[in-house]
Amino acid sequence: MNWKTKLDERQEQKLLKIEHYGFWLLFGLIFIDVLLMPFLTKLSSMALTAAIFLIVCFFMIIACAWNGIFDRHFKMGWKTTLGTALAAGIVVTVIISIQNHLLYNSDWFHALMAGIFTGIFTGLLTGIIMLILTASIKKRQRTLEQEPKDED
Repeated sequence: MNWKTKLDERQEQKLLKIEHYGFWLLFGLIFIDVLLMPFLTKLSSMALTAAIFLIVCFFMIIACAWNGIFDRHFKMGWKTTLGTALAAGIVVTVIISIQNHLLYNSDWFHALMAGIFTGIFTGLLTGIIMLILTASIKKRQRTLEQEPKDED
C-alpha cells in the first residue's frame, strides 16, 4: 500500500527516530524476556511479555505525543476516534464471547452478553483515551509551532 503521509518532513524524521528507538527497546526487552523464560513459571513469563508490550506501547505513545505526532496516515478528529473505539469494542466483543464459550463452557447467550458488556466498556474507554490523547497532541503541536526557531 502506498498511502500518502500526513506528516511534514520534520515530523517524518522524528517518527522514524521514535520507531528506531522503539524497535531497539522492544528488541532488548524481548531478549531479556527470552533469557529469563527458563527461570519463570508460565504465568510469570506471560505477565513479563505483556508488561514488555505495554512498556513499548507507552513509550511510543508518549514519544509521539511529546513530538506532536498523531499518525502517519490518519488525521486527528472525531472520525478517527470513533472508528478506533468501535474497532476496539468489536474486536474485544468477538474475542471475549468466543473465549467465554470455549474456555468456560458457557452457552452462547451468556458468553455473548459478557462479550458485549466488555466490548462496550472497551470501546468507551478507548474513545475517552483517544479524545484525551488527541487534545494533548493538538496542544503540543500549538506549543511546538510557537517555539522560536534558531536562524543560523
